[in-house]
Amino acid sequence: MSFDYKSTQQVLYVQLNNFPRNVCTGYGQLNGGGKVYLPDGSLIMYLAVDMEYITDPESQITANHSLTFGEMPCDSAGNNLLKGYWFSTVDGYMSSEKIYVMLHMAKEPSHRVNLTTGVLTDDNHDNNYLRKVVLSYMIAEKP
Repeated sequence: MSFDYKSTQQVLYVQLNNFPRNVCTGYGQLNGGGKVYLPDGSLIMYLAVDMEYITDPESQITANHSLTFGEMPCDSAGNNLLKGYWFSTVDGYMSSEKIYVMLHMAKEPSHRVNLTTGVLTDDNHDNNYLRKVVLSYMIAEKP
């Protein structure tokens, strides 16, 4: 599906605070985030993000979602565990006022590596899987 955008109204950059370790397991968590263990040992973590500045979902759409990582989830040897990420919406349309950021890990990470400094941090240090993730997206007017 493609859209013919009339105009880009705003481009936004949102600092996601963190992906905490102490979130609930399973889908449909009221706190807006969780983790799901898959049969193959991999893990999906998700975080609900409010799409700020959507004032009229009937005439506006969010598009070009992307993530920039300052850290990567890894094991104690520094091996990257992020297999991929994607975005999902509450109602199936990107005009939604909330999206889910979905991260797929090869297994549950025990550490994370800072991509600038190379410093490896044990997740037990502050109970986070990841910090320093930036979500960017644009708000466009629907045709």
